[in-house]
Amino acid sequence: MKKVDDEPKVVVVTGASSGIGAALALEYARPSTHIHIIARNKERLDKVAHAIHLAGGTPHIHQLDLSLPSPQPITDLINRIDAEHGGIDLVIPAAGNIGLGEDGEGETKWDAAMAEKMVDLNVRGAARVIFAAWERMKERRKGKICVIASIAAWGGPGNFALYCSSKAYLYRFALHLRQISIPYNIQVTTVCPGLIDSAMTTSMRKLGSIVPKPLHSSPAKLAVHVRKAVKENRGVTSWPYHQGVAQYAFRGLNPVCEEIAVWVGVVSGGASDVLT
Repeated sequence: MKKVDDEPKVVVVTGASSGIGAALALEYARPSTHIHIIARNKERLDKVAHAIHLAGGTPHIHQLDLSLPSPQPITDLINRIDAEHGGIDLVIPAAGNIGLGEDGEGETKWDAAMAEKMVDLNVRGAARVIFAAWERMKERRKGKICVIASIAAWGGPGNFALYCSSKAYLYRFALHLRQISIPYNIQVTTVCPGLIDSAMTTSMRKLGSIVPKPLHSSPAKLAVHVRKAVKENRGVTSWPYHQGVAQYAFRGLNPVCEEIAVWVGVVSGGASDVLT
């Protein structure tokens, strides 16, 4: 597919109050660029907005819970932003939940309630944002969508099955969305981050993750990689490269790797340490 050189001037990022979402919002903050940041935490959004302003961009804060029962608030917001600027150039649904809470405490019980929270934000929330933007982009036959999946979509430890499953949904959904978007000149890039230093991985370390912090890449480095991938209209990309390549390669060994993972999880106690 033909590469394009146009830079987005109107960018919408969800989950932009911290971590990957905040880093992506800052990466796109340039003079004459409107950055619409969406999240639940107003205080954190204010800090990100200040950083966007210092970088030369124009921040727009929207405090909104993407897991609301009705999709209408999300649809209305996307439509309003689109109408205000004459079109959204790029939308990045980066909000996600690993089931550990914002502070790494609570929400660790393996039950239906946890599953619903994971699906509400990671799947339903992302899909609502994507479809709202996609419908407007389809009318203009122009736009870019960057879906944040994860290398966890290709496999992961049993105690993160709900998170891995939600990311697997986004991964497959984004790949097919790219195909059906071609006639409308809408570009869809799927990003599969590896271990990124964020509140999510900090929570994992608190709960016994054996991966040390130095092996987690920075959100800023990921954001630079994502910006390049979106600009070049790549279908799928991963960062850090070595983690993505290794995880994708292991996927090809299933079901052998799955059985090994089950054995390791039981012997090490990792299958029950987190979700109790």
